[in-house]
Amino acid sequence: MSQSAWGVYGLKIVGLAGAEEWMQALPHRSPPLRVETARDAAPNFERSALDGTAADLRLVGGGRLRMRRGDERAVFSFPELPPDEDLLHPYLAPAAALAHLWAGREALHGGAFATSGGAVAVLAEKGGGKSTTLAWLAVQHRLPVLSDDLVVLRCGAVLSGPRCLDLRRTRMLNDLDLGTARVVRRSERLRLSLLPTPSETPLIGSVVLRWGPRTRLDEPAPAARLPELLPHRMYGDRLGGDPPALLQVAALPMLIVTRPRGEEGLREAALALSDYLH
Repeated sequence: MSQSAWGVYGLKIVGLAGAEEWMQALPHRSPPLRVETARDAAPNFERSALDGTAADLRLVGGGRLRMRRGDERAVFSFPELPPDEDLLHPYLAPAAALAHLWAGREALHGGAFATSGGAVAVLAEKGGGKSTTLAWLAVQHRLPVLSDDLVVLRCGAVLSGPRCLDLRRTRMLNDLDLGTARVVRRSERLRLSLLPTPSETPLIGSVVLRWGPRTRLDEPAPAARLPELLPHRMYGDRLGGDPPALLQVAALPMLIVTRPRGEEGLREAALALSDYLH
């Protein structure tokens, strides 16, 4: 199989040449997504509009993402255009999710890492510590991270995302050797580069992160797994996607990881996950 295309999330990305160092090789047959940008005179905070044929989505800071089903383009507009590296991550995630959902695939807001047996999806609410947990697993436990902001499912496999993690600059990172991590996103994040991974990895299970007074691991019964997944589905139930794929994920093992906030909880949760999954 020839691999002559560069991209992320199983999409051949066109128009972000300045971010190719965080892309990876994909099969040449991968569907394309062309990224275009436009400058708005002022921020646009109008409500988002989304249906089965078109999207006009409000972005953080007053930017917009506009796409049409079947057009193979994602048009971003901002009062001040961000660099390609920011468009690739994090702005590309909602566009990639739309492209895949319209194509009948499934997409979850979350990340994923790989074990010797396959991919594990990591789901959490906004601010739930997902990216920091993934960074800890990557640096301290040498587990490959497949994606951060988006889990795209295709034929039971997770499609790898950008080869980077963007982390808030907190004390919890003091014990991590971030090597050549660089400052990005207007000096608000540290970008940790990730090693290349296969373009897709079979999914073997999922992890749901929660905050709580102490660290504990719980395995929900099969009937309780789908309700845990649904809140993390990109765009909720507004797009068709692939509902049977969610049922397949719900049939796989799931672990709910509850841990306290702060460095101690992060360390304990990452260690528990690494031990449990090995």
